[in-house]
Amino acid sequence: MEEELSRKRDKALEPLTRVDRDKFTDDRWRMVLDLFGESTKTNREILNRAMEILNHRDGTFYEDLAFIDTVKNKSLINKDFDFYDEVAGVSACKPNKPMLDMLGEAEPETLIGIHNHPKSYAPSVDDMKAALERKYKFGIVICHNGIIYKYSVSGCFDYVKVEFNLAFLGDMVYNKDEKRIQECIETLREFGVELEVIL
Repeated sequence: MEEELSRKRDKALEPLTRVDRDKFTDDRWRMVLDLFGESTKTNREILNRAMEILNHRDGTFYEDLAFIDTVKNKSLINKDFDFYDEVAGVSACKPNKPMLDMLGEAEPETLIGIHNHPKSYAPSVDDMKAALERKYKFGIVICHNGIIYKYSVSGCFDYVKVEFNLAFLGDMVYNKDEKRIQECIETLREFGVELEVIL
């Protein structure tokens, strides 16, 4: 019975959005979390929430969103918001009421926002805008193909120029063109975005 249910679930999963489990090993996560420079407790929470999101959204076009309060050592996640625009090929995630309350109570630059990109796209300009408006310490996009993006945004954010540069970043990452990725990161910095790409 369990095997039959498992087979039915596998058929329902979208191959394009399956999580590449080989890219999310304990050793790789240790390396990634070391790059974030957070406390052991915060790193553990980042890992737990990231894996919870990936496990929940494996094989779907939908996104989950988590907030981690780095001062209060508290985290929340919204796994109930399902939006996917088939024409545009875009999914989205939103904070729920408890998350909005957390956002309202937190000091600026103390929250970490984490969400997934099922089709493994680079962060969008709207991701950057949300990070600025919510005053994140930083945001993390975990892609189902194993690529991880960490970003933060400053007040000199230029929406149009950031959108233009992000439009090409996905191709550079797909081609693993590290020279052009670094050039793009430096350009984004000029327009208010600090970005790290972990291939």
